[in-house]
Amino acid sequence: MKVALQLVALALIAVFAVFVLGLAKSASPRPLPPSPAAPAAATGTAAFEPATSTPPAAVSAPRPGDKVSSPLSFSGEAPGSWYFEAVFPVTVVDWDGRIIGEGQAHAQSDWIATGTVPFSGTADFTVPADTGPQSARGAVIFKNDNPSGDPSRDASVEIPVTFR
Repeated sequence: MKVALQLVALALIAVFAVFVLGLAKSASPRPLPPSPAAPAAATGTAAFEPATSTPPAAVSAPRPGDKVSSPLSFSGEAPGSWYFEAVFPVTVVDWDGRIIGEGQAHAQSDWIATGTVPFSGTADFTVPADTGPQSARGAVIFKNDNPSGDPSRDASVEIPVTFR
């Protein structure tokens, strides 16, 4: 009887050790995803080629360096995979990267497509008055809607602009 209790105790200790080691292994940090590539040149249509397999979007308006005011109108084409329920987010940021406005790009045709789908939309924004001479500069960020949350599927296009 004493030997049977010792065997049961040993088995329980072994199961506990396997459980603890399994938790330690799953709690180890995961590496960060690779940084995306730089945006395209500042002439013509801006495009972005991310380090992942998510295709790029092409923004027709605003163009890099444009002077913009609120409400900001934007347009372009994006792959169908950028949309979720026919929209994807657009963010306006100031020089310091603070969000000063948000909007949505709306698909102008069937968004469940294998090719590109035209989009358009508007975003209201307010430029902070107390940020100094750099406050006239910022960016419009077009980001694919990624309901999976998988960082390897993230993609974005950042268009540098000047505020009026």
